[in-house]
Amino acid sequence: MDKLDVLDELSKMRWHFAKTMKDIPHSYSRRREYGDYNKYCEIARYIKSSGEPEKFFSKTYVYLRDANHKYWIMDEYPEDAEIINRAEI
Repeated sequence: MDKLDVLDELSKMRWHFAKTMKDIPHSYSRRREYGDYNKYCEIARYIKSSGEPEKFFSKTYVYLRDANHKYWIMDEYPEDAEIINRAEI
């Protein structure tokens, strides 16, 4: 998968607003709702390997950006990612 493929798949995912973190507005997409475990892992792997590191308080995450959003996972290993996060830029 290349970046356009990944962004296309991300645009098709079902996104949920993270209600418990209203002060840090973002959404998330669940792996179990996506349905294809292998492709989901491939997307998470791409985010982790092709994104750019950025500090978030004391932690550093890797963010993949498009024109309007940034995407990230919180897991060390993409295969463990249950959710992909998305926030508006």
